[in-house]
Amino acid sequence: MSTYSAGDIIGKTLIAATSVPVKKLPLDTAPIIRKIAIKAPIGVVYSYVSPATGRKNLYWQFYDTNNNAYWVEHVAAYFDLQALRDQGVLTSKEKEEAKARENESVKSFIERNLTRIVLVVAGVALLKTFIQNRINK
Repeated sequence: MSTYSAGDIIGKTLIAATSVPVKKLPLDTAPIIRKIAIKAPIGVVYSYVSPATGRKNLYWQFYDTNNNAYWVEHVAAYFDLQALRDQGVLTSKEKEEAKARENESVKSFIERNLTRIVLVVAGVALLKTFIQNRINK
């Protein structure tokens, strides 16, 4: 399962992967004021609140066109993760891998890419031989 940092989601548009209930307050007991249809934008995330008394999960905060706040409980199945990826959001694992690649040595880079390097060198050598044979005919 992909894990994203909540802070990376702020400013991004969440898209509904299923029917998503919307609440006026970030509480498990708050009534549902409406539902957002599948594939529809839930909204641009403004903020979030962590699990605490009255809520078992994180809740995402949004604002409507009238500048009224509304909330959606974080349930993984509610959100289209591909839409987040399309907006450039990286998973925690992807961020760690990118950071590791930034700090890797030349030796580590060569070791990680050795097969590709050998295939490219072999391909260039074969191409050179092929061209020379065509010229000599």
